[in-house]
Amino acid sequence: MSRTSVRFSYPHRQFIIKTVALLAMLLCTLVLLNVISSVDWEWSLLFTVLFAAGILLVGISPMLTRHEITLEGIRLRQGLLFSATFRFPEIMEVKRENDPLWTIVVPLLGKKGRIVLAGGNPGLVVIILKKKQRFGSLLFRSGDKIIIDLVKPDEFVRLANERLS
Repeated sequence: MSRTSVRFSYPHRQFIIKTVALLAMLLCTLVLLNVISSVDWEWSLLFTVLFAAGILLVGISPMLTRHEITLEGIRLRQGLLFSATFRFPEIMEVKRENDPLWTIVVPLLGKKGRIVLAGGNPGLVVIILKKKQRFGSLLFRSGDKIIIDLVKPDEFVRLANERLS
């Protein structure tokens, strides 16, 4: 950790549990494919490769998540799927989100403008931008509120607001 950049931990436990569960599902499916039905080994291999790619994206990739505050702005990285940097002049506000994640995600089915990069309820933080931005890594979805979860959300909000002012 340098003086110009402060990294904030992301809760990894949920992704470790998800990865173990997906690996168990893969193993059970392979056993069922090969024991119950006589599937050729080529199809089993293809299925394994495709399922493993999915496990990499939704289970292992989020372990690479890193959020940091620099002198210039906030840098977010959600695994291999999302990466963005917001300069402080683009940010209106950074605050804690006290609502449970499901109350944020369920209404999103019909709403636009919120980008949820959180996997659990504890430590939610919302970054409110001055105007909507498009995110190519999210199929060009646009939003002006980015919701993340952190291990130390209060420290993140405090430091972000110090640098905003």
